[in-house]
Amino acid sequence: MKNQEEKAPKGSIRIAAEAIAQIAGIAAREVEGVKYPKTDREEDFRSESGMKHSAKGVKCQVRGDRARLELTLTAKYGYNIQILSRQVQERVRSSVENMTGLKVVHVNVKISKVAGGAEA
Repeated sequence: MKNQEEKAPKGSIRIAAEAIAQIAGIAAREVEGVKYPKTDREEDFRSESGMKHSAKGVKCQVRGDRARLELTLTAKYGYNIQILSRQVQERVRSSVENMTGLKVVHVNVKISKVAGGAEA
């Protein structure tokens, strides 16, 4: 993961790829029908940001002012996966662009499982 850096009048501004991935993870979680992985207590303890696992399942690549994101998610049973994936793409693109000023060129969504019953 690379950092996005911009020259500002009084210094530089750097946005870590990890921060961009966190934004994407949080945005994806906000879409109804997305099941996010349960947290692990040991990893929770190590988390410095308080946003536990917000970047889990998210890969981010930044080149200049452009970002590519890849998300691996679980869908809740009963949701249309095509519609759900498009909603995730739109929400992630909007959130990352609005918060960072980057142009998001790709948001690839991979649904790795479907959670139903007690899992959902």
